Amino acid sequence: MLIQPDDSPGENAPGGKDLRNQAGEIMAYMKANNYDVIDAGETITFRGLIQRSTSQAFFLVFCTALGMASLALVLQIQFQDLGESLFLRVTWNVSKDASR
Repeated sequence: MLIQPDDSPGENAPGGKDLRNQAGEIMAYMKANNYDVIDAGETITFRGLIQRSTSQAFFLVFCTALGMASLALVLQIQFQDLGESLFLRVTWNVSKDASR
C-alpha cells in the first residue's frame, strides 16, 4: 500500500516545524501503530508487524452469523405474521452485503 505524503508547512511558515521534528513525529506515530522501518533512504518504507489471523477472521464471521440468527429469531417472534421466512430474508441480505 502506497501512502501519498501530505503537505505540511515548512520551517519558515508560521507554526511550521523543522524537518527533523516532523520526521520524528511521523516515526513515533508509525512505531506506536505497530509498523517497523524497512528502508530509510530518500523514501521511508514502513511494514506492519501484525500478521493476518485466519482464526480471528473465522471467529468474527461466526459471531456475525450468530448475531444475525439471533436477530432473525427476535424478528420472527415479534412479527409472527411474516412466518418462517425471516431466517431466509436475514441470511439473504447478509450474504448480499458480504459479497460486495
